[in-house]
Amino acid sequence: MKTNKIIASFLALAMSCAVSMSFSAYAAEINQNSEPQSGDTTVSFTVDPSYTITIPATIELKKVATEDKVTYEGSDQITAEAGMRLKSNQSVEIKIESDFEMEGSAGTTLTYRFHANGGDVFNGGTVGKFTTDTEEQSVSLKFIAKDPQYAGTYTDTVTFFDFADGKIIR
Repeated sequence: MKTNKIIASFLALAMSCAVSMSFSAYAAEINQNSEPQSGDTTVSFTVDPSYTITIPATIELKKVATEDKVTYEGSDQITAEAGMRLKSNQSVEIKIESDFEMEGSAGTTLTYRFHANGGDVFNGGTVGKFTTDTEEQSVSLKFIAKDPQYAGTYTDTVTFFDFADGKIIR
């Protein structure tokens, strides 16, 4: 029994010594007889792409009345945090998925429009495009609905997704 403990202790010590030793791979060894008397070393590192894009959780439309019409409008932004880092010539496009139709609480529906940076965007369209930048980037969003015929609560879910390197990332 004591012999087993000694062997186990010896093996544990040998393994910890082996783990703590570091080994380096050498590309070339130079000594007094080497020709040429030089060696090359490759120096490298990798930086992975990183970014955070923030999409608003909700946008509340408010009544906007002018002399000749009433609409309901809501605005916000999608932002890419400062320090966004992508591969060279790569960008992240934010696209939208929606039928642009709100469901009313009484079973009614109401279509609405969507603008990004001042222009109309339709289902599957590009909302904004972000690239490597040290500054924060943003895209202005605006939703516009006509004055509904019926009272009630109108809601819809819009999906924003990012499209990078030809792939949808969800």
